[in-house]
Amino acid sequence: MLMYSAGALYSRVKGERSRVNSPLRITAVLASKIRMSLQLLSILGILAAILCLGVATRLHPGGYDWNRDMISTLLRDPYPTCIPAVAGIVLFCVSIALIFERLTHAVEFSKHSRVIRIAGIGSMVYAS
Repeated sequence: MLMYSAGALYSRVKGERSRVNSPLRITAVLASKIRMSLQLLSILGILAAILCLGVATRLHPGGYDWNRDMISTLLRDPYPTCIPAVAGIVLFCVSIALIFERLTHAVEFSKHSRVIRIAGIGSMVYAS
């Protein structure tokens, strides 16, 4: 975790730099940085899932044809391809579930956000 002192943090107020000396402002800045890193988490998870599936296709004996074979062939083989393929599918489903969770905060009505949250996260749990 990043440690900041009160004198090291600056904020922009009306185009001028001013020192931040309030502990509440410091926690607000840290919370916004954590929120930004969580937004990137779903994108990084999808990229890691693609990487895991790419490794699984490279390890597949006899080669893997993306036009002819399906992803389920990587999951059911007892070869070492099963481990990165399962990891890739689980990472992909968790990342999409995080996207649905973030999407619910963009919807204004609470009834609709609950439906999106339950349906989206539930479908990813079922898919994994």
